[in-house]
Amino acid sequence: MPTRRIWNEHAYHVTNIKVDATLPSPEANSWGPSGFNDYRVSVQGNETSLAPDLIVNLSASFASCPTSLVLDVAVANLGSIGVPAGVIVQFFAGGLSGTVIGQATTTVPLAPGQSQVLTLTVPATATATSYAAAVNQVRPVTPECDTSNDTSTLSGVQCETPQYPRAARLRGIAMTAAVPRSVSGRPMRQLGVSKRRRSRRDLSL
Repeated sequence: MPTRRIWNEHAYHVTNIKVDATLPSPEANSWGPSGFNDYRVSVQGNETSLAPDLIVNLSASFASCPTSLVLDVAVANLGSIGVPAGVIVQFFAGGLSGTVIGQATTTVPLAPGQSQVLTLTVPATATATSYAAAVNQVRPVTPECDTSNDTSTLSGVQCETPQYPRAARLRGIAMTAAVPRSVSGRPMRQLGVSKRRRSRRDLSL
């Protein structure tokens, strides 16, 4: 049963909160001939244009660098009715006006408020690249209540190779340590320390 995605309080009555979580001012009466007569009931009211609202949010994963990277796109339904599985998302290199590099399809129905993450693995590039994702652009197109949020862009994506310091080869390298001649102006012999191996008597100092 289609219903609103919001419930703000125990005394909810449709007209006391908007879909975007803002408060109406002034608040319309929820009773009477033109009202809903549904105190504390979450319904769509008298709206006649019920539709899904698909949105996408693109991100990148660098776990497989430096050979490739993974584009992750979260597809969510913010509308008032669900959509069946089979929603297609296209991926672009070079932004929305760039080249289509692949697509992915949802495998589960998306009820209002539900989402699914789709992935696409692409070769890594040596320079920063912009990627984009677009939903509901390939036929059959799902009718939506809002098409302004059907795309998402990610700029400056670069698969950087981690730099590790080279391990030093100790073989063939003479390790030397300088023995100070004095500490705080006092000769080393006055401190009971000499270049020879310490005796038990030296260790007791």
